[in-house]
Amino acid sequence: MDANAYEKLVQDLERLADQATGSAQAVRSEPLRQVATIFARNISNLFGLADLPLFTMTATFSSVMTVAASADPSLRESLRTLIEGGRMATLLKPIVDWRKIVFRTLLEKEQSVESSVNQLIYLLVAHLWTSFEVLATDLWIATVNCHPDLLVQRISKRSENGQPSKQFRVEVLAKYDYNVKAHMGTLLARRFGFSEGINGIQAAYLTIFQKEHRAEIESLFKTEGLFRLEETRHLIVHRAGIVDERFNSHMKADFEIGSLLELTPSSAFDLASAAVRAGCALVSLCDNWLSKHDQQERRPDAP
Repeated sequence: MDANAYEKLVQDLERLADQATGSAQAVRSEPLRQVATIFARNISNLFGLADLPLFTMTATFSSVMTVAASADPSLRESLRTLIEGGRMATLLKPIVDWRKIVFRTLLEKEQSVESSVNQLIYLLVAHLWTSFEVLATDLWIATVNCHPDLLVQRISKRSENGQPSKQFRVEVLAKYDYNVKAHMGTLLARRFGFSEGINGIQAAYLTIFQKEHRAEIESLFKTEGLFRLEETRHLIVHRAGIVDERFNSHMKADFEIGSLLELTPSSAFDLASAAVRAGCALVSLCDNWLSKHDQQERRPDAP
């Protein structure tokens, strides 16, 4: 693995976290903004996870300097002079340079370190899909909760096993003190396959938005990057990253069966970018829809 490529991945993940945060801050609906903010925090956590090896080295170097300074008055005075003189860049440069050299050397010379970094990338990819799946689910629930009058009508036409399903158990209704209007998204989400991948999530959104945004929804969920993310995550979680015939067939690839899938920092970023791009687009779609229909309801001539 190339050390420079991994450092670039860390920097790019930080940029994606900022992008997700900016998208969340622009949301007008408060319930949707809360969901989008959680997604942004999850992406930010991924950046923190990816940065862990590099941060650990920096912290180690800083700790060594601190211990040395406490034992050597002349070194302590030199550090104090640098800090008070506003020359922090001079102080930090050797730390950054040292970190890069050590990280590069460890990746090249220690197979166990490279293996650990590869497993870290696996974790990043698996969490990426989970973050997107949770965003899509919670965003759908919040949208229906905010606008149940119209959306529940559309959902109620959906059949379960060929028969309309409109009933809830009494204990479920009691949980909400028999006033479920603001919780219809929460109650109805179980009818959809949010955990069944892209197709299940897309079906849920097509049900509530129907023809109004069909082309936009289909375009959003049928991107190559999102598909590759779902399939790669499936291989990591269900096969520990070991390539099988299913993965090759779905990906139209020719990896060696039984080999460990190699994820480069560049390919990991492509998957991360696809997740954030789709997530931000979905947030914007739901927020725009709610804003439009809220404005229509406030019109004097609204039915």
